[in-house]
Amino acid sequence: MAICYNTRMKILKFGAVWCAGCLVMKPRWREIEAENPWLETRYFEYDDSKEMVDKWHVGKNLPVFSPKVQKNYVFQHPAFVFGKRD
Repeated sequence: MAICYNTRMKILKFGAVWCAGCLVMKPRWREIEAENPWLETRYFEYDDSKEMVDKWHVGKNLPVFSPKVQKNYVFQHPAFVFGKRD
C-alpha cells in the first residue's frame, strides 16, 4: 500500500541504449504510465544526463527507477519509506 499526502509522485527513470534491461522496460513503462495517468515520470539517458546521474548517485547497474517526492511530504511503501530530506 502506498500513501502520498498532497503531492504527485514522480518516478525518475535512468537507462541507456546499451542496457538490455532498459530496452525491455521501455514498453512496460509505457503500459504502466497509460494505466496510471496520475503518475509522473521522466526519463534520463545515462550517457547524456551526467548532472542528473551524479545528483541521484546512479551507478552503472541499469535500469534505475527512483521515486521523487516533494520536500516535507511522505511516501510509504512496504519496501521503502521516504520522508523529509534535510
